[in-house]
Amino acid sequence: MRKIVIRNIQVVGMHHYGRRELDILATYHIELEPNNRYDSYAVAVFDGPRKCGILKRDCARAVYDILVENKAKSKYFLRPLEEARVHNYRTGPQQTCAVAFKVEDGDIAQLSCISCL
Repeated sequence: MRKIVIRNIQVVGMHHYGRRELDILATYHIELEPNNRYDSYAVAVFDGPRKCGILKRDCARAVYDILVENKAKSKYFLRPLEEARVHNYRTGPQQTCAVAFKVEDGDIAQLSCISCL
């Protein structure tokens, strides 16, 4: 069993769920959000049962196939790597994070075909 880490994942929308940013030392989990009316590839960030943000559209698309295939033998964990930054006034704060999960050794080749790891 190996641990896979995907870095430079951007989280947005924290201010819509009552936060300015995610806590840097905290661990969150991500899940597909198939009923999102704005993005069919949406991936939500949760702090326990509470939704606290979503992955930026291009990052969600990169992670979506991995979540759909569900090769992980653990939950998909997200950990913020730096403080949130506002790049322009229309997009709101964005926070760089890393997603980690565990997979069986035989499934690693399939994951690299699914996504741009």
